Amino acid sequence: MNLWLPGGVILAALVALVCVKPGPQIFEQEIVLNQQAMRCFQIVTDYKHYPSWLDSVKSTKSDVEPSAALPGTKFEFIFARNYIDPNHITAEITEIVEGMRFGFALDDFLKSELNFTVKSLPNGACKITVTMSSGSNSLINNVSSSIRY
Repeated sequence: MNLWLPGGVILAALVALVCVKPGPQIFEQEIVLNQQAMRCFQIVTDYKHYPSWLDSVKSTKSDVEPSAALPGTKFEFIFARNYIDPNHITAEITEIVEGMRFGFALDDFLKSELNFTVKSLPNGACKITVTMSSGSNSLINNVSSSIRY
């Protein structure tokens, strides 16, 4: 009897259980722009302009203007046709620290959380650190926590 396939599946499942913890970081990227930090912060927090710098986003929709948004404010990404199904995802702002940090959570199966940190650099430039992680209520974390080791 060939046990390679079942053994491989069990090994992959064990690795996934050990590696996937609530809130694992998916990626982090630093971007340096030749702009003042406050201008960078305005770019990141103005979700109505996301389609101008995110190719996959066709438009955004919200009842609240970006300048009046507070934690708990919801907005919707509407993606180009056939990019995802359905073609929209709701986001909820989780954090705003004026001029420094901005975060929102997506209503996707990973419950993705995106955080932007803006820092001033010498010569009037700024550095934006973008971090994406899966939320503690994601499908993956709920499945892995229900399996007993």
